[in-house]
Amino acid sequence: MKSLSEGLSKAVESTDRNSTRIDELAERVHYLEEENKMLKMKQTDSENRDKRSNIVMQGISEDIQDTQLEAEFQRICVQHLKIDKDITVERIHRIGSKTKGGRPRAVVVKLLCFKDRELIWEN
Repeated sequence: MKSLSEGLSKAVESTDRNSTRIDELAERVHYLEEENKMLKMKQTDSENRDKRSNIVMQGISEDIQDTQLEAEFQRICVQHLKIDKDITVERIHRIGSKTKGGRPRAVVVKLLCFKDRELIWEN
């Protein structure tokens, strides 16, 4: 009887320890879920801020090589948008896959300065 009582006592203690540990882990999981949610929001915000200096241009012929895209962009700014300011391009590239006989792929222009983007949108 005594060993049965001791065994039961040990089982109750073990259950109490496990219950406490489960509560601690549940609290930790909740904290990590909240932290994850916050980090996702920060990442989305950061990505949106990074993209805000981008301009997407349509209709630039596929005949224009990737190495000539920036010169074509500057030409469009001067001739069509009547912008006489030199616009600094951080990066420029086409997006999507090339298709035979289809529409030209869009061109993404990442400007170094957000104010340049605003100038382009005003024109």
